[in-house]
Amino acid sequence: MSLEPPKLDQRSYEDIVQHSLKLAESYTDWRSPASKPSPSADVGLALVRIFGHMMTVVQDRLNQVPNRNQLAFMNLIGTELIPPQPSRVPVTFNLAAGSPVEALVPAQTRIATPPPEGEDEEVVFETERELLVTDTRLTSIFVIEDRDYYSDRHVAAIVDAVHEPFYVFHGDTPVTHYLYLHGKDLFDLPKLETITVTFETDSPKSAEQLAFRLRDWMVWDGKFWQPLTDVKCECGGESARSQVLVTLSQLPKLKEVEVDGLSAKWLRVSLSPHHRQNLPELFPSLVTTHIDQTALPKECFFNTIRLDLSKDFYPFGTTPQYNDTFLMALDQRLLQPNMEIEIQAQLSQVPRYTDDLELIWEVGCGQQWQPIEGITPVTDITPDIDPDTNPDIRQNTENAEKFRWVSDTTPLRLVAGSVTGTFQFPATLPPLPLGEENYWLRARIVQGLYGSRGRSRQYVMYNDVTMLSTAIAIGQTEIVVDNIDALAVEDIIRLQSGVNPTNQEEAKIVAIRPAQSIVVLNHPTRNAYTAGSLSSVSLLLLNKHQMYLSRRFCNRLP
Repeated sequence: MSLEPPKLDQRSYEDIVQHSLKLAESYTDWRSPASKPSPSADVGLALVRIFGHMMTVVQDRLNQVPNRNQLAFMNLIGTELIPPQPSRVPVTFNLAAGSPVEALVPAQTRIATPPPEGEDEEVVFETERELLVTDTRLTSIFVIEDRDYYSDRHVAAIVDAVHEPFYVFHGDTPVTHYLYLHGKDLFDLPKLETITVTFETDSPKSAEQLAFRLRDWMVWDGKFWQPLTDVKCECGGESARSQVLVTLSQLPKLKEVEVDGLSAKWLRVSLSPHHRQNLPELFPSLVTTHIDQTALPKECFFNTIRLDLSKDFYPFGTTPQYNDTFLMALDQRLLQPNMEIEIQAQLSQVPRYTDDLELIWEVGCGQQWQPIEGITPVTDITPDIDPDTNPDIRQNTENAEKFRWVSDTTPLRLVAGSVTGTFQFPATLPPLPLGEENYWLRARIVQGLYGSRGRSRQYVMYNDVTMLSTAIAIGQTEIVVDNIDALAVEDIIRLQSGVNPTNQEEAKIVAIRPAQSIVVLNHPTRNAYTAGSLSSVSLLLLNKHQMYLSRRFCNRLP
């Protein structure tokens, strides 16, 4: 309640009347009837009392001057009067002793209080809402403060008990905090033994504090929460000092338990010790795992032929051709967003192959196929850059939605030096069509071939004969023939002796002098020929006379 300002004139009505009587008797011959031996009505006394009444009116106005000055000062500094508001007081209703039922006090029930001192009228209040008056007794008191501390004050609820006072909204016992982690796709993986949880904090200092507190991890064994013994908690490296890496090893088989209405496989960690003023701020966390599980594919096909995986096999058949296909069924339980799968092939024979051999690897479901692509390198991205205007961010987003080889892997060719490769699934798995149960990995021959490329052999066809006009000595490069009509530069001719048919050789025509019927050869003759010997003209018809000899070897995978 605010203090009342002091009154400038604190005299009462009687004080003013008595003071006026003294002044009248001092300055006039008039005397008050009370001082006479026989008091009687007097006009002067009436005038004095009327003056006293008028003086009280002026006095009231004078005493309001401090209030008005205060209002003027408050208005000068920019304050305003609060509008009138109804008074509010707490009211206690007690149920009548022995009442068999509860009582309902409706809203706007009027309740009167005794009049204040100096007044005759009672103060009337109304209830704001309805109230159910019950015979329920207070049996315990429990205090929760900001979900961090609590107090059990049930002793204070005992009637007529002597107890120490306490703070109503202050807890003295810290609440045990638990963080529950659930990942359906991850925790349902077979042979799950190790999990790494990455926490991103607001600063390196917060990461150090959090790493000290996240050490008590537990799993549900079907009846109780059991602690994990192999827990490694550390801060990130130089490039990730604000991260906390928690590695949980030797995990038992996770069992389902209901947490907040959700029955699933959970991990639980308690935050201890802690102080709410020093708790770090966490950003979204990442849970990862690595499962080193080596196994044969469920099924493999060469084109449409099922392969027997119990022995060595030819992935592309015994005579690989363009567009031949090798398919492998992927284990559906291992397929998760961003999961990496490593392909390891063991060659029972090292095949020959051409340098331009190329396989394209694809993942699909039998109807739609997506190629496994290489990674397009991008630079580090600042988080506050608009992705619509930054091509690097758009490239990162596009890579995340594709099947892609990891950065240090190239597409496998299933030859020596190219039998191991790792590819990653996209952030969002493509949906399986209705009726399909598995994703498939397939490789197709799109260029080159296994084995050796075909070799060509030139065959000569002799299609005309002409005679030597003069004898040819050994070492001669020019010969004279009887007819040059069938001859042309670049023709290959065979010189053959008419006396000894086994005495023959071949040469190429490099020039012809028609006037003298002279033919110039590309090298000197090795034999001597008499006039009249045969000169057979030969032409190379490579486009029509070629033979290809190829040997092809096929890869065999265990």
